[in-house]
Amino acid sequence: MLKHVQSGVDDRANRPRSLNGMERIYLPHIARAFPGLQIDAMGSQAENLLIRSYEALAGGIDPELKADFGPYYYDALTRLITQNEAQGEDRARFEQVKVHQRVLSHYGWREGKRIIEFQFAVEAFMSSPARPEPAKQQLRNTLRFQYLEDSEAFVGADGETTVLTQNCPNCGAPLRGAAAELCPYCRSEIKKIQLETWLPVELLPEGWTEKWLPDSGADALFGS
Repeated sequence: MLKHVQSGVDDRANRPRSLNGMERIYLPHIARAFPGLQIDAMGSQAENLLIRSYEALAGGIDPELKADFGPYYYDALTRLITQNEAQGEDRARFEQVKVHQRVLSHYGWREGKRIIEFQFAVEAFMSSPARPEPAKQQLRNTLRFQYLEDSEAFVGADGETTVLTQNCPNCGAPLRGAAAELCPYCRSEIKKIQLETWLPVELLPEGWTEKWLPDSGADALFGS
């Protein structure tokens, strides 16, 4: 019986988490609303942000990263790291982080804003100051982007810094709608700036804010 239980634990530790891939459903909707948006490029950006977020958790977050992450994501990540540190000697630490798979998992509306979410199957060796022996874990993380299209949304998290504008980068004229491809005044192409109007806003990771209690088992920590 004990051998069977141990086999199940080992299987969970080595089998990547299943993901909710919804590309077939959401990609046509995204293409209609944002014909110039490159989802693969956004997914690569999300994966890079995910890895750098784990690095920031391990080594401390540098204020200079705000320019790279954007103010919304930076502030959300800072809160996550603070929650992690609040667990004291039981705070989770992650090493040898590896992404097994990435999928587009959601496109829709949240609190009146359009969002795109990417889900990741992540492998890491987890430990804590109180339990320094690392244990392999399979995790499921989500990273959320939000489309900022009203004037209030283009104000930074500090209430002052302008993140983006809805004006043509060439002549300054106001743009008409999210899917516009040409400036109505100077006729310059503006598709290339669409990716910039989708900003990362939040990481939803497993295991960051809970106490690391390996004796509880993976299901108790992260769900099935």
